[in-house]
Amino acid sequence: LNIRLYSYAATADVDQMEKLLMKMETDPLVTLDWHGYAATADAFLKAGQLEKTAALLRKSEQFINRETRKIGYEHLMTSYAAIGSKHEVYRIWELYKNVVGFYNNGYRCMLSSLLKMDDIYGAEKIVEEWESGNKFFNIQIPNLLINAYCRKGLLEKAKSYVKKLSEGGKECCRTWALLATTYH
Repeated sequence: LNIRLYSYAATADVDQMEKLLMKMETDPLVTLDWHGYAATADAFLKAGQLEKTAALLRKSEQFINRETRKIGYEHLMTSYAAIGSKHEVYRIWELYKNVVGFYNNGYRCMLSSLLKMDDIYGAEKIVEEWESGNKFFNIQIPNLLINAYCRKGLLEKAKSYVKKLSEGGKECCRTWALLATTYH
């Protein structure tokens, strides 16, 4: 049943997917996990049904456990961002930080989510937080912010951040390419 559910979700057959999901929820022999609800939420998102998407994301969250919380919370952050629910993104972020800890991938996920919702100020705060606790530098995180600055025409902010990275020896060719492309 899970494979069929994923197939309906992948082909955006939301009517059949919804019928099967209701059947699965009422069958005591069927076990649904966070990923099943998340997959159906993604299908409803693609179909533009944001209320159903949000409801399924909330259900998905209830099934996240100790073993699945890192990837589950990362998925929820990006999914809530896709429906424009900034409050939910921040709520899941707080859960993530408190129970999962400090992971570059989590910061990258949160940063991408905020930038998807055009929250540059929030993104800057997340990068500051990351910089203050970062043990393993990941250039993708600053590059996400630099790219956002460039897309928004905030060239001075982009230049300033690239200069800061360069002075610390932490820039890469992609960092310079983002800036050069914007100048071009």
